[in-house]
Amino acid sequence: MDINVLNNIVKIPDYYQKVESLPEDPQNSTTCMFQSPNALCMVQIFPIPEEAAMPYLDKQAVIDGIHRCLADNQGLVQIQHGWIYSKKRFMASIVKTLKEENGHPAGVQYTLTMHAKWDKNSHICIFGYFDEIGVTGQSVFS
Repeated sequence: MDINVLNNIVKIPDYYQKVESLPEDPQNSTTCMFQSPNALCMVQIFPIPEEAAMPYLDKQAVIDGIHRCLADNQGLVQIQHGWIYSKKRFMASIVKTLKEENGHPAGVQYTLTMHAKWDKNSHICIFGYFDEIGVTGQSVFS
């Protein structure tokens, strides 16, 4: 599926469906969702001002900033930066959150935050929540 943001095309898998934005969603955002038996996935794509973009060349500053904001049930999984479409700079992070319900493990949520510089004055944020449905990928040891 092609999402048009700032007259640029962001491609996401065709099995995602566009959904209505909520009043609190970022201005000019496009929201898409997908649900499988094991996961609920939501992605928002929207323009951001240059001053809100992560520093594309300073990976350590992004790591330090995320570490300052993490809760006790969260961990930084990955920071990646480089080029997409050979010409557009990006910085992305993935944070893992252990979810609980009534004091019991309730799965994991992964949060993707990706900023990309499309051209001299255009920056885009791709923000995604990927929630496990139930508890997957966990081993039980006795």
